[in-house]
Amino acid sequence: MKDNVYTTDINEDTEDKTVDVKMLFYLVLVTTNYAAG
Repeated sequence: MKDNVYTTDINEDTEDKTVDVKMLFYLVLVTTNYAAG
């Protein structure tokens, strides 16, 4: 059971990092468009 919980924690951490990357990319995209405009 402990192994399953540990794996779930890793999956959640990975998902959080993916969301952070998407948000960072979105912010860069918006900033670039604003600067270009």
